[in-house]
Amino acid sequence: MSDQAFYKWKMMSFPSGEMPDFATYYEKLLDLLKSDKPFSLVRICDGEIYVMAFKKSVNGSISPEHVEHLSNNLQSLVDMTEEGGNLLIGLQENTIWNAKMHITDYTNYLSGQIKNKIPASLMSWTTVARNFQNIVAEINKSERPLILVGPAHLKNLKLFKEYEIITVPSVKCWEHEIDIQERLSDSISQKKNPIVLYSASILTKNLILKNYLLFGDDVIQLDLGSNLDPYCGVNSRPWHSYI
Repeated sequence: MSDQAFYKWKMMSFPSGEMPDFATYYEKLLDLLKSDKPFSLVRICDGEIYVMAFKKSVNGSISPEHVEHLSNNLQSLVDMTEEGGNLLIGLQENTIWNAKMHITDYTNYLSGQIKNKIPASLMSWTTVARNFQNIVAEINKSERPLILVGPAHLKNLKLFKEYEIITVPSVKCWEHEIDIQERLSDSISQKKNPIVLYSASILTKNLILKNYLLFGDDVIQLDLGSNLDPYCGVNSRPWHSYI
């Protein structure tokens, strides 16, 4: 991996150089995976914060009905966090996007409510800082079966051991939540305490909430966002082409 990936990512996120202590949070995540204890990690990034703050999507691609549904689910996740609990929320704070999207005040408001918080950018940091392979290694060591939820190109993924994929549409996948959740919950029910990795846009947030409520004491859920894409030959972020 080229150092250009880290530089490109940093310049589009933390150009001032003032970043969270990603290494500490990374070790915490790695320890959780090593412990094999159930937990769920969901990320609230700039787009989701915008939805919660202004009750609309940035580009208007999400209908008012789905905006309300997402906003309510995100607030429920925030309300459910507790110190030492097994629900972690990654919040995107102090990036250039908070200021550009005028969501800094609302981000600060959310930050004060979340009781078990990590930086939302941790997953992308692990990728560009060459630490993602260690997360992959811990997942592959686990005896838990693996389920991936995401677009069809994840079928090309070679990182992990055997896994089942629940495919979602590459466009507006959140409009198919009922069908996808039915397939996913059936799959979880048929397996023994699986690990579920999500790469499904805002649908991820809705699914993690549902399955945390249904299976939270048994499963591990990780919101990986677009961070699997470059390992499938898909460059969905400007720094992916350097990975």
